[in-house]
Amino acid sequence: MCDYLACPSSISIIAFLLTLLGIASIIIFWKTKKIFISIFIFSFLSNIILYEIINYRFTVLYGGVWIFKFTRYIWPWLNLLLFILLIINFLKNKYAKTKNN
Repeated sequence: MCDYLACPSSISIIAFLLTLLGIASIIIFWKTKKIFISIFIFSFLSNIILYEIINYRFTVLYGGVWIFKFTRYIWPWLNLLLFILLIINFLKNKYAKTKNN
């Protein structure tokens, strides 16, 4: 018996949602030409999806405990670092434009 998303179909759900996020981030990159924004959106939303879907029992079932640990303990810090870089890049570009004018 399958419980909350711990079925073989959950891998296809994860693949489908990550594909949608990949397409969305590519579209955002094409529209805005800003790589940091598209990478941050993909990373942040992927982390949310995997954080909600992957539990410890799921990773033991499929043999990927490192995915659970990475999603829970390392990836949020990487997203925070990306967010800080995004803010620094925004502020640098904003003050560079006002300085040149």
